[in-house]
Amino acid sequence: MFNEEVKHTCRGLRFYEFEDLNNKKCTIQKSSIATEHAILLGISEEVRNTMHLTQGQARELGKMLIHFADSGELPIISGII
Repeated sequence: MFNEEVKHTCRGLRFYEFEDLNNKKCTIQKSSIATEHAILLGISEEVRNTMHLTQGQARELGKMLIHFADSGELPIISGII
């Protein structure tokens, strides 16, 4: 899924490229934000369309993604309605 070539931004931050189901180029990149560890994740077309995720947000998203990878369904999260 991921391009195995490690790339770096002009600021020296590591990122990887991959394509989604619709063959859109996507990236996952370490953020340059100085106040906490974060990543940028999203579609990289003419206009960058990315999410800025903290470590905690990435951890929660990771749990959902693993659940989906294992079951093909999103988990039921109690208290969200």
